[in-house]
Amino acid sequence: MNNQRFYIFLQKQILLMIGLSLIPGMAYIFLGWMNGIVMPALVWYGLMVAVSLYGWRLYRRFRIEQMNERRLEQ
Repeated sequence: MNNQRFYIFLQKQILLMIGLSLIPGMAYIFLGWMNGIVMPALVWYGLMVAVSLYGWRLYRRFRIEQMNERRLEQ
């Protein structure tokens, strides 16, 4: 796992995964509203937003240029 190209590739995937998890979540809220279970859908979506914000924070803090080979191996 000490190949820096691999980490650059993974870093680019973070924004894609955040989008792919949050955009369909709005449809789940709508479907929950239609079936009378909107509160569990809102709680689920709130958890998804919280995890996505945490991932976004990690994405903004991670700098591959600052990592040396020894630190990448950990």
